Amino acid sequence: MLQSQLKSEEINADVFIKATEMLRLLFPHFSEGWIKQCQDRILDVEYLGKEKGADVFHVKRNFKFDGEDKGERGKSWSYRKVILRSKTNHWCSDMFGPFSWKRRKELCSHIGTCILFRFYFQILESLEGK
Repeated sequence: MLQSQLKSEEINADVFIKATEMLRLLFPHFSEGWIKQCQDRILDVEYLGKEKGADVFHVKRNFKFDGEDKGERGKSWSYRKVILRSKTNHWCSDMFGPFSWKRRKELCSHIGTCILFRFYFQILESLEGK
């Protein structure tokens, strides 16, 4: 079962590596930079629950790379809302900003992060069931 958030001290390194490998297998055409962005954002994911059969998440906009807070060039909103129904049915929006329609058609790293988050808890749950 998905937790609402993941804390750095709770991360199981082996499970995180397996979840990352699952993400790589699911999206082999994506770059290592995209995978790293997904990994770096995982602590910024908040699981909100189910809505009409889909998993709903918030991903914070200000994320950290290499321990340094880069922000995102003065964006005023603080999170993206991500809705995951399946691998091919997903949606990411800044909720209020211009060009949010573009996010509905592309697979951004916010969506990749939520998929990684879900993989992490699926693996953890399967290990606990053994």
